[in-house]
Amino acid sequence: MSNTTPKTSTLILSRIVAAILDYGFVIGYAILLFELVGLLFGFDQMGKMEFSPAAGQLIAFSSLTLPVFLYFFMQEKSAKKATIGKRALGLQVAMIKASSNHSRGILIRTVLKLLPWEIAHWGIQWLAFYVKKEAAPPIWVWVVLIVPQVVAFFYFASMLYTKGTLSLYDAIAGTKVVRPGTKV
Repeated sequence: MSNTTPKTSTLILSRIVAAILDYGFVIGYAILLFELVGLLFGFDQMGKMEFSPAAGQLIAFSSLTLPVFLYFFMQEKSAKKATIGKRALGLQVAMIKASSNHSRGILIRTVLKLLPWEIAHWGIQWLAFYVKKEAAPPIWVWVVLIVPQVVAFFYFASMLYTKGTLSLYDAIAGTKVVRPGTKV
């Protein structure tokens, strides 16, 4: 058992550091996007912009979620099978069954990975809508904000449970995070 513990701990830690690196790029992109909008419309006007929850969701999806989705999907379906963070830590995404369609598996993996994030955006749009109306948000808004956190917790817990090899979304998508050359 002592022989597998360092490898297991290293894989879990590598996945966490890879995620931090990847989300560092995402945060950098979000900051650049914020700066661009501020320069185009004026930073003083940003807090005054009002959109319906549907319009706000569409703007958030097209300007943030879709580019992030494309980053993960295109990088992980490429020949390198890894995002910049995963490559830096010597990881890649592989199909559990070699005969499975890699692009389809990566598509499912990426959608499931980002779904809680997108649901949370939807909740934030509705929360902002009710706050601006000075009305108490209905309970469903809080549910929409809390459920993604619970799902993200289970994603993380499942990754720990499997010793870093797969999360819940990996299991559903038929994917696994491995070191290159590792037999799946």
